[in-house]
This record gives sequence, C-alpha cells and structure tokens, in this order.
Amino acid sequence: MSQKVINRVWEKGKTGGTTMLVLLALADIADDSGYSYPNLTELASKTKQSLETLSEMLIKLERLGEIRRAAYEMVQVGNKHFSTVLYQVISGMTLAEIEDSEKRSMLFQRISAAFQNQDSKVGIAEPAYQLIELG
Repeated sequence: MSQKVINRVWEKGKTGGTTMLVLLALADIADDSGYSYPNLTELASKTKQSLETLSEMLIKLERLGEIRRAAYEMVQVGNKHFSTVLYQVISGMTLAEIEDSEKRSMLFQRISAAFQNQDSKVGIAEPAYQLIELG
C-alpha cells in the first residue's frame, strides 16, 4: 500500500464516483511508484463491482490518463486466452516522473522481467509519453 499514491489520487484525480473508487483501490495496492499487479476478481470484490463493470472502469481510467498498462502478457490455455496486466496509477504525474518510475520500481522490474522470460505474448509499454498522447 502506498499512502503517497493514494494522496496523489485524492489531490490530482480527474474522476469521481465508481471510477474514483476503482482508482483508489488500485492506488491502495500500488507500490510507491504507482505500480500494481491486481487480481481482477479480488479488485472487483473489493470495489463491489462486477468484472464487466470493473473492466469498463479500467478502460475509462486509461482513457482519462489516470492509469496506464505498463506491461502485459497474453497466455493461451487450450481454447481460452488469458491476460495479465501490470497497471500504473499515473494521476498527477509528469512524463519525466513516469519514465523515472520504471527505473525505480522493483515491482515493474520484476514483473517485466518475468513476462519476458515466459513463452507467451508479452508487451512492455512504450515510453510513457506515447501512451499518454493516445488518450
């Protein structure tokens, strides 16, 4: 849990209601650089949302520039596809702070290295400025 990230969300967050609840839940499990590797079922339970609503809120938060997908992997098991995402709460962060956080966060380093060492389709996000400009 990072009180620093929670405080930043309260001060700089651009959303409210259910979307803010999801953002605060991500901040609650984030490291000091804002990275979290949530279990979506647990996050849905924590925020009292269905998985479908949670997915919609995560997409909305990305579009608002409040979070970003820092790393992800797609795994196929039989006929089913699964994805795992490392999110970063970026509310109120500058581009330089986001880029610097990739160097400082042990969680980012560990997860991105683990993703790259598996037989799966892995994506490590491009530099932060490219992700934010798309929103």
